[in-house]
Amino acid sequence: METFPESPSHFFAVPSPSSPPPASPLRPFASPGTSDSSSPASPSSRISSAPAAEAEVAPVHGEGASAAAQTHGAARGRLHVLLAVTGSVAAIKTREVVEELHAEGRRRQVEVELKLIATKSAAHFLEGDVRPSDLILTDEDDWKSWRKKGDPVLHIELRRWADVLVIAPLSANSLAKLAHGLCDNLVTCVARAWSFAKPCVVFPAMNTLMWEHPLTTQQLDTLRGFGVKVVDPVSKTLACGDTGTGALPPPKEVAQAVFQAARGTLSPP
Repeated sequence: METFPESPSHFFAVPSPSSPPPASPLRPFASPGTSDSSSPASPSSRISSAPAAEAEVAPVHGEGASAAAQTHGAARGRLHVLLAVTGSVAAIKTREVVEELHAEGRRRQVEVELKLIATKSAAHFLEGDVRPSDLILTDEDDWKSWRKKGDPVLHIELRRWADVLVIAPLSANSLAKLAHGLCDNLVTCVARAWSFAKPCVVFPAMNTLMWEHPLTTQQLDTLRGFGVKVVDPVSKTLACGDTGTGALPPPKEVAQAVFQAARGTLSPP
């Protein structure tokens, strides 16, 4: 089992009085309670991607497990979710997205272990929800974790740990970076190192005019060509006051789309 560097400096709160202590120094997001409610219809009509690649064996899940169980943690009733948040105002929905991921996991009888990474711009929108509880990893943690040759590299360790990479929201700026392969922060480094044998699902969220710009279509097509699953934004009144397409889907639909993207890795509910 690989280890992760300690002492990240940024935090995000998801209350969890009953969570068991994890083995990793990077504590996964805890499940916020046990209640659940009925879910809306699946948002599958908004998901698009290139054909799925074969599943990659992830030895982090134990040498003694069967080959099928080693393929992804969820094959044993566990899903390691790496949630990346970028600088769209929709980042204010992060707490709800985390809660719905855990709720959807309970509904499907899948244990969700979650780690969250954020860009500096995203951290601006998360400031109101800061408590010394669950960890948000940022660029500073990636740099501070490495001192000498042989030390773990955070963005590589996170990529190894995760069964699915979720970028929600994906801002117009980060979309452009991913489409062109930039590696200038923790999120883009994880994405550049990602193996598309494992699922990656993104949720673009931006102003309507930015969403309708021709470059957005080109850049999303580039991601789809890599094997990324894209969930289109919804239409509503946006933070700027405009009404149109560009909003993050409801958090419950985000969670459902994540599990649908990872459905090949899940055990039956």
